[in-house]
Amino acid sequence: FDALVAGNAYMLQATFGKPAPSARGDWNVIAGYKRIEADSMPDGYNDPTFHGGGTNGRGYYFGGSYAVDKNAWFTGRWISTREVTGPRLSIDTLQLDFNAKF
Repeated sequence: FDALVAGNAYMLQATFGKPAPSARGDWNVIAGYKRIEADSMPDGYNDPTFHGGGTNGRGYYFGGSYAVDKNAWFTGRWISTREVTGPRLSIDTLQLDFNAKF
């Protein structure tokens, strides 16, 4: 029976600052926690940088963004995950992006 029951998934996130930096000097800071149990959703819907993009992961993330000009900003995120069940697997990821809108 357990094999027929789908797992659960949830995410909690707090954002401080401007949600979408778009003008010079705009910023935000985020902190959150995700738990995505095995087979709780199709892998294609998951964040590809959280626990390798699949399911069966739980962990926290911290990050922030800073706009250097109108419609141009830097974003950084630290993600630390480990397995929910099964063999031990921990994945730590540092992600740095430069984004621009045209």
